[in-house]
Amino acid sequence: MWGTGTLSNAASVLQPEVLQRFTRSLTSDETIRVATHDDVAGKRVTAQNATNTWRFTATNIPDMAFNVSDHYVWDAGSVVVDDATRRRGSVQAAYNDTAADYRHMVQYGRHALDWLSRNWPGVPYPYEKTTVVQGFAGMEYPMMANDESYADTVFSRFVAEHEIAHTYFPFYMGTTRPATPSWTRDGPPLSST
Repeated sequence: MWGTGTLSNAASVLQPEVLQRFTRSLTSDETIRVATHDDVAGKRVTAQNATNTWRFTATNIPDMAFNVSDHYVWDAGSVVVDDATRRRGSVQAAYNDTAADYRHMVQYGRHALDWLSRNWPGVPYPYEKTTVVQGFAGMEYPMMANDESYADTVFSRFVAEHEIAHTYFPFYMGTTRPATPSWTRDGPPLSST
């Protein structure tokens, strides 16, 4: 299960070894295989309870998305997105083990968050994570992208970085504005009502 926001009860829903890998990924520049094909096939990923409740928390988002799979592998890593505070953003990928381009997806996402945070728009990535899941339609949501798999890894990277950029436009830009508008246009300040 992957979703918009931070998984706040990872220790309750993940088995210890997977939890340890996931936790390590939050401070790693390297891609860590959080859940391998063998882990998934051997039922060594989620806690073996009758049911598991996954809890995600997020603030200042206009939309949300979730992805559920009983056969996707899971990779993760992270990148410093704010040099002043040394805050890191988690980058995760969930996909069919046969999708060769997705084996690079965490590094594509790291590059996107690094470049966007420092160059354009030049604002530290505003969220705590991003996840790219293999799906259809090349669509973005806050902290999530749903992208196809492509044989052309250059195109795959372009699509992933494009969708991650949409985290800023429209999602981040659509949820923040000054309490009192400071912009004007040939006349009095615009009203915020």
